[in-house]
Amino acid sequence: MKKKAYLKDCRKMFKNNFTRFISIVLIIILGTAFFVGMNAVAPAMEDDAEKYMKENNIFDISLSSNLGYKEEDIEKFKEDADVKEIQGVFLYDVLTLYDKKDVTLRLFSSDKESDINKSKILDGRNIEKDNECLICSRLKDMYGYNIGDKIKVYRTDDTNLDDYIKYTEYEIVGVAQNPAYISKFYGNTTLLTGELNSYIIVDKQVFNMKDYTTVYIKLDIDENIKKFSDEYKKELEDKLDKIKSIDKEIAQNKFDKLYKEKEKEVLDYASQIEKTEQYIEKLYSKINASQKEIDDNIVNVSKAVSQYYHSEKIYIKMLERKNTLFNLYSDLDTSKIQKSNLEKDINTLKPKVINLRNELESLNYKIEKNLYELYSLNDEETRFVEINKELNEMYYEYSEDVFKIPPHRILAINRGEKEKVLTVKITVNEDKIISYLEKEILKGNNITDEYVKTAIKDSLKRLIYPSIEREVRNELT
Repeated sequence: MKKKAYLKDCRKMFKNNFTRFISIVLIIILGTAFFVGMNAVAPAMEDDAEKYMKENNIFDISLSSNLGYKEEDIEKFKEDADVKEIQGVFLYDVLTLYDKKDVTLRLFSSDKESDINKSKILDGRNIEKDNECLICSRLKDMYGYNIGDKIKVYRTDDTNLDDYIKYTEYEIVGVAQNPAYISKFYGNTTLLTGELNSYIIVDKQVFNMKDYTTVYIKLDIDENIKKFSDEYKKELEDKLDKIKSIDKEIAQNKFDKLYKEKEKEVLDYASQIEKTEQYIEKLYSKINASQKEIDDNIVNVSKAVSQYYHSEKIYIKMLERKNTLFNLYSDLDTSKIQKSNLEKDINTLKPKVINLRNELESLNYKIEKNLYELYSLNDEETRFVEINKELNEMYYEYSEDVFKIPPHRILAINRGEKEKVLTVKITVNEDKIISYLEKEILKGNNITDEYVKTAIKDSLKRLIYPSIEREVRNELT
């Protein structure tokens, strides 16, 4: 009897709450389906990525250097038994105009003889002429470029584009995707805000540069090993140290060679300046001696005039002295001309010395590399944010380690800076950085060390500090 009553109550409850029961069942089904789908998404995405990277033969290692890579450097990498394929690539950043605004653009060289990083043609055809190009889908979708259009490139600084590329206008013949630019963030650039907006692919022959800017390396790793697996990472780490060692050796050899060339030029200019100064001193001595002789002759002429009326012999002697005086004045004019020419030579040498100091600033390539390594130490003495706020006593003269700032404080800092009530800057132990760089770079040469020190300080203040500050602020934001 109790069982019948229980079943009757269940049927009655189910009948009265049928809609609620169906809702609960649907929620359970939906939650189960969502959970199963989420677990299946990650493997599916990895499989698609693996398939895409294998089809386009994506690189295992990418190396870039401001000093560039020559063909003999490529051959040196090939000597490593772990290197299966290698490709040298030219990259050059320019600007193009869209809606009356400058857009950063990277010219990316295409080598038809190489199988690494094969571009996938999404629309149109591949490049056949030097003045043709392939654009990425972003240029088509966001900026409205289409096949058949022409895209013009330029720079707003003093750079002569003819030294780097053959053409400043290219005809669009297709839309392509290159595996070197998989993510939506295409990288950094030294132009405008520092963010690269897009890229175009052009033929390798377009570039007038002698050295490759980037090298893509394909290692001898089993193709069946998935690139997202721990096994692939272990294989890559085992081979990466040797590649880094070769790259470091190439960079050091180029730096030493460049340093020796510039050091010899500095010594030659210093020797020329010293010789010129000695020559000028001799000329000034001659001029002073000539001037004294002229003064003496003037006195003698005056005496001769006073004796003119006394004898014909004295008169003749006076004429002789007059001729002598005329010759001395002629010599003086010649000396003045020589002095003017020497002063012109000095003015010509001064810009050469200044240009030499500017060329030494190219050593900041090495400085920048070492400085990034120093920043990566995440030292408490090298990175902190100093915030000056005049209107809020809570943040007045406030400072904190960059990597300890909580998210809500980052938002507050950005808002305060936007409303112009906060002044935010990143400071480092500048003396320690300069001391470290001078220790690593200076060669103990009394002639060139002062120029190198000046180049270190200038590159830190004008180039490297602003770049590092931008990157840190981007990461925080």
